[in-house]
Order: sequence, then C-alpha cells, then structure tokens
Amino acid sequence: DIKLSAFLNSKFCFKDFIKGELPEAKYIIESGKTVLAKIKSGEYPGRKEVVIQTEFGESGNGTVILTKKNMKEPDFAADMSNKITDKQDYIVSDYIKNTHSIGIQMNIADREIAVYPPSVQIMKGPSWVGSDIFEFSKLPEDIKTECNEIALKFGKMVQKKGWRGFIGIDALVGEDGRVYVVETNPRFTGATGLLNIISHMSGTGSVYEQAYKCQNGGHIDVDAIKNILPVGRRRYANVIKKNDGKLYSTEDKSINREGFDKVNFQEDHPYTHTIYEQVGNYNAFDDRDLDRSDVKRAASKSKETEPSPRFYRMADKKTGIPEMARE
Repeated sequence: DIKLSAFLNSKFCFKDFIKGELPEAKYIIESGKTVLAKIKSGEYPGRKEVVIQTEFGESGNGTVILTKKNMKEPDFAADMSNKITDKQDYIVSDYIKNTHSIGIQMNIADREIAVYPPSVQIMKGPSWVGSDIFEFSKLPEDIKTECNEIALKFGKMVQKKGWRGFIGIDALVGEDGRVYVVETNPRFTGATGLLNIISHMSGTGSVYEQAYKCQNGGHIDVDAIKNILPVGRRRYANVIKKNDGKLYSTEDKSINREGFDKVNFQEDHPYTHTIYEQVGNYNAFDDRDLDRSDVKRAASKSKETEPSPRFYRMADKKTGIPEMARE
C-alpha cells in the first residue's frame, strides 16, 4: 500500500510508530522559528547538543548535527540560517555520541521475516557515503544480538501493519553500548546492490526476487538468508595524484563498486572508492592480500616448503548453511 510507504517514510510518523516499542533518542517536534531562536540564545548546542531533521530526507539530506564543536566554526550562525527555515517543522533529537552507524535490511513475507547481514555505514558528518558489510561481524556479540532482536521486533510491527517485501532500518551504537533506532527506509537502499551480490554467491538467490516473492504471498528461506556470508573482501582503489592535486582512481571502470562508498576525498582517508573483489571461489571474507604474502613469509621462516592450509567457512550451494572448507 503506497499509503504505508508514505507513512513509514515520514520521520514524524515513524517516530510515533516506534515510540515505546524500540530504543531511540529522546526527541520533540519544533518549528524552525523556535529552533533558530534556541540556536541564537545558545541553548542549542551550548546547553543541549542535538540532531535536527526534516520530515523527509535521505543520505543525510535534511539532517543537521549541532554539537559544541560546531559552534566554533566561523560561519556557524549563517550556515544554520541557510539550513533551517522558520516555515518548517523539525524533529529535534538528543545527540547520541556513537561508535557506529548500522544499516539493517530485511525481507518480510506473510509469515517469515528474513534479516540480511547488517552493514556498518560509512558516514561523513551527517551524510551517508557508503556501507561496509564486512565490518559488522567484528562488533561485540551483545551488540550484534541486540541489532537482530530490534530487526525482528520491527519486522513484526510492520508485518502486522501490512508491509511485504524489502525494508531497512538505520540505528546507532552509542558509546554507552546501547543500540538506538534512527529511521526506516521503506525501499531498496544504496547497500542493497552489494547485498544482492553476496546473496547470489551464497546460493540464496536475488534479494530483489525474494522481495517479489514476499509481495506475492510466497515463502522465503529464513535460515539460508540468516547464514549468508560475505564472498570476497573490500579494498581501497589504487589512486594517483594528478597535477591539480586531486586523487583519481586507476581502477578499470568495469570493476564492481555497487554498494560501496561514493567518490570521497578525506585527508585522513585518501581514497576514491572501495572495491568488492571475490576471493577465489570461497564463500568467505578474508582481509589479507590475494597473493597471501603474509602466509608465504611465515612459511619461509619455518621448515615448511608450502604455506599451511587455511580454512574458510563455506556455504552449501543448496542450503546456504556454512561448513568448513579447506583451501
């Protein structure tokens, strides 16, 4: 129902929908006139650091983060008057100091809810610039468990409301170790393309086809989707600095970049984009170089003439259930 999509796409409606059900930051809805007055008086962010959001927006558009650090910027006041208008209402939420931004995606059928491997979102200020589906596995087990519980509870909530097919939620991992829900994306997202590749390689089929099944009363294999494992690794693109001082990728344009960060230049992370590469035919993620130089070096220092065998978790093509496989 398009009305349900519009309802969930509204941050105002979504906040009201999950209130008391899912963990989230405290918030109020204020007029732009009130927000600007509180910025002028120093209440925001001097006495209260906040996140200000418009009702609609994606990838950070319509979001302003106000911290005490922002106040020190020379054009702070002018910048706020350009971003916030007194003719619009805003959600003003408590600013949560966080360690990670998480993207959780799922397909919802009549009776099943299948949660895909969550990703750690790559953020530049309030803006989303990509997703790292491998990094999530490194988080503490209690956080991973909480993310899964939140996903299933939210899935049941929208399932009862009539949602069928693909949907995602964004959450933050606070410095206090808690997980806070931020918003929902009732649509395919920037990370869905990568998720689709991994789903195919794990033998569970297309994410898009699964969504189609859900929308037409079909069933999906929850266990197979739950056991999807990344099939490859992430690495930064090779870059060169040209005469204009900017970095440019030297990678072939045919290399898959789907689901990864957009062109992005930062002083502390000088890269243009990250690339997804399959490692052999193994259903596993290995962050070491493909030439296994570190393994070869270790072998050369011992009596072995060949590198020691390495083991990977490999999914059965029919069931998607991981098994151990020798390299």
